[in-house]
Amino acid sequence: MSVETRDGLGLRVAGPPPLPPQPIAYRTDVEQSLGWAEFVKVVGAVGLVAAAGSLGQLFLTFLPAVGLRPLWPVTVRQFMPMGFAVVLAALLLVGSIGCLSLRPFGRAVMIAYSIAALPMSLLTMGYVAMRSLTGIGPALGSRQGLGYMLYSVLGVVPAAALPVILLALMTRPQVKRVFGAG
Repeated sequence: MSVETRDGLGLRVAGPPPLPPQPIAYRTDVEQSLGWAEFVKVVGAVGLVAAAGSLGQLFLTFLPAVGLRPLWPVTVRQFMPMGFAVVLAALLLVGSIGCLSLRPFGRAVMIAYSIAALPMSLLTMGYVAMRSLTGIGPALGSRQGLGYMLYSVLGVVPAAALPVILLALMTRPQVKRVFGAG
């Protein structure tokens, strides 16, 4: 069935019948994934900064080993084996780079980092709490005790939250689609 219509010059043109009005189309999976892709890139950038900070902290921890005076007297890193901390920081660095470039290995490495870092973060939080609250560590009223508590609030708590947030984010179906298409 064809319908005759007139084109812009007034000539008769045969063609298919016009389509009926269409309902509003929903966004495709790719369009829905674009917002998640940008969010994953932001997470990758935050991870990159956190990895750089962790590697910098590990470097500063080694200052006494080379004969330099430490910058602060509080060292919680003595509890965590240094080799494992380097592995965690390297996983976070590689996973963050993968997230920034939306490579499929980025998601897998971030999940591996989250699984490895979560128990270590919880052990570190327990260690800091035990030292602070039982009197084994510096007294809370002293200057060193205040530094210890600031370190635990500003360093240990966010470090424990990062693996949980990353694990929850990287297992979402929308993020899986982003890395599957990326």
